[in-house]
Amino acid sequence: MYSSVGNAASPEQRAETWFQRFRRGWDIPAAVSMFMLLACGIFFIGCIGGGIEGFPNDSAVKQMIWAGVGSAAWLFFAMTDYRKWKTASVVVYVVSLVLLAVVLFWGTTVFGARRWLILDFGIMQQQMQPSELGKIGLILFLAFFMARYQSASNVGFC
Repeated sequence: MYSSVGNAASPEQRAETWFQRFRRGWDIPAAVSMFMLLACGIFFIGCIGGGIEGFPNDSAVKQMIWAGVGSAAWLFFAMTDYRKWKTASVVVYVVSLVLLAVVLFWGTTVFGARRWLILDFGIMQQQMQPSELGKIGLILFLAFFMARYQSASNVGFC
């Protein structure tokens, strides 16, 4: 791993690119499975989208756009060192709590429950459930909290 002179990296290690480091820890079967499921979902939505009342013809196009956004997010998070999210975990948690409070006052009622926020981007409107971001925020915050206080005896875990 290291050369015999101190902790200096070998020329092979220095020549390793970020893509090679990324590819080394990549789970190929999981990625192939994910993209096959995305393709099947887009195909099925495209098949039923045009002939049934209530489904717009562009539903498969919308699904492709969001599949692209999700794939880009997956690639970004796969390439990012998870330890960098420690500082952002508190921010994501606080933003999710604020959005959960906002939905109480300005949320849209759907089927008798006020759970949705409507985001208007000018060219398109998108509905969002802040509880989904809240789940991610809670997971990140609890991971941060438990990692930070794992040696404290007063936490009450295990």
